[in-house]
Amino acid sequence: MSRRFAIVTLAVVGAALGAWGQQPLEAVSRYVATVEAESQRLLLRWSPCADSAVGGYCVSTDSTDQLGTLRWIAIDTLHSRLDTVCQPPAWAAHHLFRIHAFDTSLSRQSAMTEPFGGLELEVDMRPCARQATVGWTLYEGMPGGVASYLLQQRDSPSGSWREVAVRSSAVAHSVEVELDDTVSRPSFRVVARSVAFYGLEALSSCYDFVRPVADTARYLVADTAWFDPQQLAAVVRFRVDPTFATTYTLYRSSARWPLARIATLDHNDEGWVEYVDSHVSRSDSLYHYLISTYDRCGLNLKWSDTLTLIMPGEADVGIYFPNVIVPSADGPNARFCPQFVGLLNEGYSLVVYDRMGRLLFTTTDPATCWDGTDLAGHRLPQGAYPYVAHGRFADRSKRTVAGTVTIIR
Repeated sequence: MSRRFAIVTLAVVGAALGAWGQQPLEAVSRYVATVEAESQRLLLRWSPCADSAVGGYCVSTDSTDQLGTLRWIAIDTLHSRLDTVCQPPAWAAHHLFRIHAFDTSLSRQSAMTEPFGGLELEVDMRPCARQATVGWTLYEGMPGGVASYLLQQRDSPSGSWREVAVRSSAVAHSVEVELDDTVSRPSFRVVARSVAFYGLEALSSCYDFVRPVADTARYLVADTAWFDPQQLAAVVRFRVDPTFATTYTLYRSSARWPLARIATLDHNDEGWVEYVDSHVSRSDSLYHYLISTYDRCGLNLKWSDTLTLIMPGEADVGIYFPNVIVPSADGPNARFCPQFVGLLNEGYSLVVYDRMGRLLFTTTDPATCWDGTDLAGHRLPQGAYPYVAHGRFADRSKRTVAGTVTIIR
């Protein structure tokens, strides 16, 4: 006999025998719909019927036909006299449920429980806001009624849950939650607790929320840089997103000076920004420039790539090697990129070794940088690595430079 046929038979036989005056089974009590924390499946729990003749339980869910008539449709039958856990199908997750018991002979059944169902959350937040609005539906059918709702939050999918608000069943089921600027993917859930006599809890599903991001510049790109001998100044230009009106912060570094903020640049509707830097010296062989800006909320700093200016001077040939790289960062120190003045393409080579003399990187292309990996592409640990470079220059000289570069992770 199939399960569905057994359910139908149970209903027919129970109705017939009920008409003969047999006593119904004791009703099911202490029932609750909750969500299992690990699997996020909806679970129906109830206390067993005390009647010794109980043979199992039938679970029904609500259904409305085309005429709007509410009907209760049996979805599962469990042949057990113990406390029972049922996992309804996924499509029934947001429905109401009722349970009744039947005896071993399928001749008697209990009255259905009152309709009961789970909790559903909604989270809303505007870009640039620091508060999220968390609302939830009423828990329906808690025996004895809901005494309180507990809102819980975690700051990341792997974080720990903490209580952020408690609401009684008599107030609006909506809470304003303050979010730290560093929290981008918070999660929320609600616990409905019954009065102390029943000691029941119903847990909502976990709502993983992605914080809305404000508009930001689509791109910031290094364009050109040159030294103007008439002004004795460096001129630098960046291409920017013309549709995103904002201001830009300009930074500069040299071989002798660390990266520092030097100016604020206004937006240009033509898609570029330019700056004339008169605080440069020919004693520095090169300068690095880059710009940054924030999104509409003043968060999520965005950086351009690096613009390099080689300064003319009395010594018009040379090589500059950075001594530190940070592969996980953006900007000029992300890779080991030597800078040259007057280098010829032919005759150039660069090799990097480890302390044991094992070859890690080699190239004959001056535009190729080392990213802190070995020949197999494996990331190397933090530490100092020796290098040797050979080059021929426009003044017909040949130069060899040896040193160490330090990886910081």
